[in-house]
Amino acid sequence: MTTSSNRRGAALLLLILVVVACGRGAPDGPPAGKARLSLLAVGDTGESSHGVWKGARQGLVAEALASEAGRRPIDALVLLGDNFYESGLRADEIVTRLRQNIVAPYCRFVELAGPASAKVASACQHPASDRHPVPIFAVLGNHDHYTPGSAKLQRETVPLFISNWHMPASVAGAYELGQGVSLIRLGLVAGSGSRVQAIGQEDSGRRFGRKSLGFARVDLVEEGDAQRLVGSLYAVSGLPAPEEQAPHLVARWSVDREGRVRNEATALPVKAAQPTVPAQR
Repeated sequence: MTTSSNRRGAALLLLILVVVACGRGAPDGPPAGKARLSLLAVGDTGESSHGVWKGARQGLVAEALASEAGRRPIDALVLLGDNFYESGLRADEIVTRLRQNIVAPYCRFVELAGPASAKVASACQHPASDRHPVPIFAVLGNHDHYTPGSAKLQRETVPLFISNWHMPASVAGAYELGQGVSLIRLGLVAGSGSRVQAIGQEDSGRRFGRKSLGFARVDLVEEGDAQRLVGSLYAVSGLPAPEEQAPHLVARWSVDREGRVRNEATALPVKAAQPTVPAQR
């Protein structure tokens, strides 16, 4: 996400954070300053109904996303790939998989105003008064490429069912989010939305890493004339008990327009902020 110099500010460098989200932390407050624009990001979401417990985990994370958006409104939801395990999306199962992996879990965020939306709308169990659709920006993961035609289906056919679904036609894409802000790319890996996996490789830009269910929140924050991107990383316990379902902040970092990175979560308990993957810098 960046702002250009002719749009109320110079370019913001991307915040580089990598998390396969987190252990349990403490309830958080908002970052200092005024949030000009906010989004939630999550990946590895697309478990099939063949794994009942895995599907339940996706639902738990989705509820945590909705809870966070209810606490502090967002402008977009970003899906970071592996939207449909194990082998991507097939034409003969598109209605079933969209109902299961997108409409049911993310009911509060989806817009069902497309020409084929009626085929999936009943999977959304929340009343219209509880829904707050925002643009859904999705990218492809490696599993989304395994079935021939899966990428094309996600780019061209899914929007017929889910009218606020956006996926770039090429590797790079830019979207206007309003208020002079463009979503260019997100240098952030945040998960897991259903499948918990260890971080597979080292990255010199990594600030924090941990293995658990979770998601990320990114806020473009203004303090006076200064702007910075703030990335907040949340854990979800994965336990079905209601008292365990609230997301917990485990790390928060920011980057300003000059590229200076700052740890914003120094007030977190040491246990919560301690990464299992050593910081690289």
